[in-house]
Formats: sequence, structure tokens, C-alpha cells
Amino acid sequence: MASPSTPHTRPLRVFPALLLACPLVPALALGGCTDDRGRIPSLAARPVELEYSEGITPPASAPASPPAPAVKSDSPAPAPVESPDGAPLTGAPLAARLTALEAQASEADSRFTAMAPDATRTITAAQKAPRDSDIWSAGQVALARLQGARSDTAIPLADLDTMASEAAIRAVDHPEIQGDVKRIETVRDAVAARLVAQDALLGRLHG
Repeated sequence: MASPSTPHTRPLRVFPALLLACPLVPALALGGCTDDRGRIPSLAARPVELEYSEGITPPASAPASPPAPAVKSDSPAPAPVESPDGAPLTGAPLAARLTALEAQASEADSRFTAMAPDATRTITAAQKAPRDSDIWSAGQVALARLQGARSDTAIPLADLDTMASEAAIRAVDHPEIQGDVKRIETVRDAVAARLVAQDALLGRLHG
């Protein structure tokens, strides 16, 4: 018989089915977290939300721009140094090449001649002006333009020098091309004379 001072307690009964179900609770919870993790939406603002909340329109992907059309030059390209089969130019092709080079040199020399009077006055005045003055700066610009035209005149002369040297070498074994050599040298000398006159003026301006 139990003592009156000791409270009567019943032993805790745990049903077997409940014991079996308890280990499954954490597994189900973890499994649910794992499966739902890939389905959680991003917290970053979507483009439509930016558009309405901040007045910012999401940038649209710009279509690829078409290539710019090639710019056509008004001046004809010089004739090639050699024929398509690699043989040296002669006859009409050689004449076309010489005409193109002479025209290129003539155009550059005409620009030089047109600029020379004003450039001479500007450069002469700049020689007596302080180096930090506007007059001195204007003189440097005028001199640079003359030198640019001089360089453009020298470009075709370099090609003519190469053509004359190669033709002279070939003429040693092929005397029949002596006429071509003379034609090249005639154009080369005319262009060289233009360059000599330009260098004389530049030499005086440099003082």
C-alpha cells in the first residue's frame, strides 16, 4: 500500500507507432528544405519592378549593327607595280603606273605651292616672336603643313626609285626593255625636281 505522503504517479506509456514515427520528423523537415531550396525565388528586383517602382526601363538587347559601308575614294588607285602573273610591268600597264605616280606627286606639289606664300609670311613673322606667343604657334602649324605636302610628294618618288633600279637590273640581261628604263627615269627625275624645289624653300624657312 502506498504511503499517503507520496503522490501516486502512473508510468508514461509511449505507443510503439509513435516511437517509430519520431525519427521521421527531422528527416522530413530536412528533405523539405532540400527540395524547396532550388525553388526559392530570387530576392533581387525584377526588371518590371524596377520599371514601375524607380522609373528605370531595363535596357533592351540592342540588335547587331550592320557593318559600315566602305568609303569610296574619288582618286583612282595607282596601277600595280607588277602584272597579275608577277611579270614586270611594260607597255600600257607601265605607262598607266607612271601616269598615276606622276599625278600623285603633282597633286602634292600643287598643295605645297598653294600654301607656300602665306606659310612663308607666317613662318617669317614667327621667327621673331616669343615661343609662347600665338604668332610662333601659327608659324609651327604652317611649317608642319608644308612638310606634310613635301612628304606626300616624296612617297611616289620612292616608288619610282625602286622601279628604276629594278628595271636597270633587268635591262642587263634584257636590252629590249631599255625604253622602259628611260620612261621610268624621266618621270622619276621630274618628280625629284619638284622635291628639290620644295626642300630649297623649307631650307630657307628653317634659316
